[in-house]
Amino acid sequence: MIRLIESYIIKILNSGFVIDRRQIPKKQGVYLIYQKEKIIYVGESNNLYKRINSKHISGANTTKTSAFRQSLCKRLNRQPGLKLKKWILKNCRFKYVETEDSDLCHLVEKALIYKLRKDYNLLNK
Repeated sequence: MIRLIESYIIKILNSGFVIDRRQIPKKQGVYLIYQKEKIIYVGESNNLYKRINSKHISGANTTKTSAFRQSLCKRLNRQPGLKLKKWILKNCRFKYVETEDSDLCHLVEKALIYKLRKDYNLLNK
């Protein structure tokens, strides 16, 4: 099991960035959000497309559906809404890896957070 989790971590860290957000699959998986070359957020979802496009990259005037946007608002001292959406689109890049089941998805996310906190001082979760 540990080798399987490690293989997913290697796969996501070595994958390329998403070029077209519309091509993110509607499948479960783990995703990374980068600001420049730094990983600033790790998440998991049973629908990667919906989570990234509808929740994190949203012009909504609330942060209730996205811990990522919530943390950005605090860190950048900004209000949620279209200006924050534009900032995210300009400054953030995404990577993802699909996983086979929800238990594995959760384990990969937690292992990535542990590794990145230890190695790169990741702030989320």
